[in-house]
Amino acid sequence: MAEIQLIKSPFKIGDRSFNNSATMKRVADFYHSVPFYRPTPLINLKNYAQEKGLPV
Repeated sequence: MAEIQLIKSPFKIGDRSFNNSATMKRVADFYHSVPFYRPTPLINLKNYAQEKGLPV
């Protein structure tokens, strides 16, 4: 099993400036600098939502 690695984010909790393109670039650059970072794959849950009676 892989060892869990923790890194400290340079961003403040509650910082709401993520609609700022410069901040978004800093965030993207930060995550791309982490050697073990992999984007979480997105999956379509439309059928699951329909099964549960949720609006889609």
